[in-house]
Amino acid sequence: MKLITKEILKKLPLLKDLEDPVDFETIVPLKLFSPVGQATWFIMAIDGDSKELNENTILYGLCFLSTPEFGRVSLQELKAVQLPMGLKIERDMSWSIDSTLKDANNYLKRNGYGTIDWLVNQKVNYHEKM
Repeated sequence: MKLITKEILKKLPLLKDLEDPVDFETIVPLKLFSPVGQATWFIMAIDGDSKELNENTILYGLCFLSTPEFGRVSLQELKAVQLPMGLKIERDMSWSIDSTLKDANNYLKRNGYGTIDWLVNQKVNYHEKM
């Protein structure tokens, strides 16, 4: 399965162009997940100077492994993850490219993971972390 389609790539901004700070209206065009466990990545941007996907591509978004946090993840590392029974990280094909952080928050709440209200309301300024 292709993790990032051409349609998703068009919708993903470069991190330097993402509105700062993020809020519940921030677009989240890509949701990746582990089919075993709760690991989920809500991808909002590509960290770099170009949208060319390669082995050095770094993505930025809301990463939920055991607790939610905004951060970066390597596309190559996500592709290389080997899960039990030969499974791999997958793209949620039902996730709309027009989804927002509010949709991510609702997904987490609906699936018993809690909410990210507190995290988004901190007004995380990711440009200061660069």
